[in-house]
Amino acid sequence: MDVTDAAGFSSSKVKWEFTHADLGYTLSRPVVARMANGRWAAITGNGLDSSSGTAKIFIVYLDAALNDAGGWDAGSDYCVLTTDATASNGMGSPAVIMSESGAAEYIYAGDIQGRMWRFNIADSSGNCPTAWKPHEVFKAVNASNKVQPITAAPTVGLAPEEGVMVVFGTGKFSEVNDPTEKATQTLYGVHDLFGSSPKLTRSHLVEQTITRQTTTSFKNTETKSSYTEEIRETSENPVDFASKKGWYLDLVNMTSGSPVQEGERVIAQPQIRWGNVIFTTYVPSDDSCAAGGTSWIFAMDVKTGQRKDPYFDLNRSGTFTTDDNYSGGKKATTAIHYGLGGPPVFVNNGEKTFVLKSDDGNLKPRQTRGQPPLAAWRQIK
Repeated sequence: MDVTDAAGFSSSKVKWEFTHADLGYTLSRPVVARMANGRWAAITGNGLDSSSGTAKIFIVYLDAALNDAGGWDAGSDYCVLTTDATASNGMGSPAVIMSESGAAEYIYAGDIQGRMWRFNIADSSGNCPTAWKPHEVFKAVNASNKVQPITAAPTVGLAPEEGVMVVFGTGKFSEVNDPTEKATQTLYGVHDLFGSSPKLTRSHLVEQTITRQTTTSFKNTETKSSYTEEIRETSENPVDFASKKGWYLDLVNMTSGSPVQEGERVIAQPQIRWGNVIFTTYVPSDDSCAAGGTSWIFAMDVKTGQRKDPYFDLNRSGTFTTDDNYSGGKKATTAIHYGLGGPPVFVNNGEKTFVLKSDDGNLKPRQTRGQPPLAAWRQIK
């Protein structure tokens, strides 16, 4: 769609429409990127309930319908990257990794059957080179060996040495039975070394756990005011990358001291900020009269899943000290109750960075660690 003049938008501004039997309910958020051959394309997962019922990535060239009145031609106007024949499946939202030249080099995306896939799309020898092959990076199942669907896009960051850290969460919220699904979902940080590295499972990762969940107050020693927050603390188990390939954390309610499955899940893409991965999770409500559920926002070291220093300014002092920890102790808060929230929204005033949370429909900023991002731009043409 051409939305240059939003006020004058009409049906004539719709430039093209792409349909395909293997596109299901495309809840995936597409990514627009310049491919290695120089053409721009929209990259998306095929979603649920496609004709084949399998997981696929679609690459649709944006200039194809504008320059070709004869319709969509496979292999020149669009590409379909297949995975395998696993049924009752579909691909979620992708993340695209760029090369130094700014061209798309890798696609990461998860599917409904819990697999995280990597596609190497660096080959520039054509519109749909045969070298664009999938590789299964990880298989997500919980401790009960139940498949964990991946619908939100992953985020990719730097690894301790070579390769990358692929961080993502599991869960879905798109079908009629999803609100009542209570199976444990998980946050993952997986070290991918590219190449044909073996498929990983949770046995290759270090487990982090929620060690405390409670409501407590944080006192500002200057103003003498106290502020109440529901918080979570997590373990600090070390990750030795010589023997392990990352970390995971199961999403359970630990208010009673024992894990309770509430159906907490991840349906929004995580963000990486200053070495921290920021997840928002979603807990559907069992009350049909309630607003719809609640959320948590997590801040964890992207490489280890640990939280060793305060990330949230919970006593509103403008600094990050042990006063932002439970009872002023050494254990830092990993997550705070986020109300009903989607992806985290960060704002800054030029000096400080805040995340916006909402418990009652009103936005409530909480200062977070890290400097405001540097202003930057990239010339497209």
